[in-house]
Amino acid sequence: YLTKKVSIFYDRTHWALTYLKHAGLLVGTKRGFFKITERWKQVLTKNPAKIDDNYLKQFPEFIEFNKVKEKKIKKNQRKMKILFN
Repeated sequence: YLTKKVSIFYDRTHWALTYLKHAGLLVGTKRGFFKITERWKQVLTKNPAKIDDNYLKQFPEFIEFNKVKEKKIKKNQRKMKILFN
């Protein structure tokens, strides 16, 4: 991370917020501000030991987000293969 202009903390926080938003647990109210959703309140009542991408896969919106993300990754990999072959 020494070559990046962002800190590890910022980077990981950004990813966490992105994943939680795509799972429907947070909504952005304005730039840099978030609000927890009713779904998040339901999750809190279950007191999960860990909330990671495996936990978030129970939410359809998160699954769809991952599908789109995986398609983009595969497309970029094909482009790189063409460029370097």
